[in-house]
Amino acid sequence: MQRDEQIEVIGHTPRFITTDMTALYHATLAGVGIAQMPKLVLPGAIESGQLTLVLPEWELRQEVIHAVYLARRELLPSVRVLLDFMAEGYAELEL
Repeated sequence: MQRDEQIEVIGHTPRFITTDMTALYHATLAGVGIAQMPKLVLPGAIESGQLTLVLPEWELRQEVIHAVYLARRELLPSVRVLLDFMAEGYAELEL
C-alpha cells in the first residue's frame, strides 16, 4: 500500500482466493472479509452503502494488463485498433 511516498507492506493469510472478480465481489458482499478490487467491478456498491472503502487514503499497487496475440510480421489493422482502444480505455479508468 502506498500513501504519498510512504509504502507499507501488510502480511495476511487470505480466507478466500479466486481469480474471478464476480465471485470475489459476491463473497465480499456476503461478509467473507475485505477485498482488493478495482472500482470498475463495484457498480454502485460503495454509493449504496453495501460496501465501505477501507483505508481510502491509501493506494494499492497498480496492476499490469497484458494483451496476448499471435506474433506476425504486422498486426491486422483491426487488432491494432482494438489494442489501441484498450490501452486508451484502461489508461482512463480509475482502477
